[in-house]
Amino acid sequence: QNGICSRGLLATIQPNPNDTWIVSSDKWAVSTLIAGPYISIPLNRFTLDARLLAGPARAVMPATLVSGYVGDVLLTRRTSSSRSTSTAYGGGLSVRYRLGCTTAIQLNGDYTQSAFQFNDLVSESNGSNGQFERMNYRADRLVRTINVSAGFVFLFGNRNRPF
Repeated sequence: QNGICSRGLLATIQPNPNDTWIVSSDKWAVSTLIAGPYISIPLNRFTLDARLLAGPARAVMPATLVSGYVGDVLLTRRTSSSRSTSTAYGGGLSVRYRLGCTTAIQLNGDYTQSAFQFNDLVSESNGSNGQFERMNYRADRLVRTINVSAGFVFLFGNRNRPF
């Protein structure tokens, strides 16, 4: 889960430097369940693993609230939350170095990408002077993730495998 950049939300309002503004939001959430072909290539003590991945993805765009004063007028802007589904695509690579017959160290890298379309979003602005504005819109978001990990590996069932 990731938060919202408050400076980006305030940039749409262009407040004066002396004004006080409050920005609040929930967090972005993206979930994927991906699977695909996997190949493992042994090279002496090293093993190279490569994979291609695809599967369903789900994202939640958070609701936001920005409020502050422009002169003596309190301005409030709310945006609705929305959910979207998409297909995630990606790939990965792992390098494993065998320390012994049953142990190894491993370095992993994966890249995943999903294109989400959020429909029926609502943005409402109102001021304490009675002004009110409502706007319906849609937003497209491309979400890319890079995951890097490393770890210690216990190898089971490798009794008959030579170094």
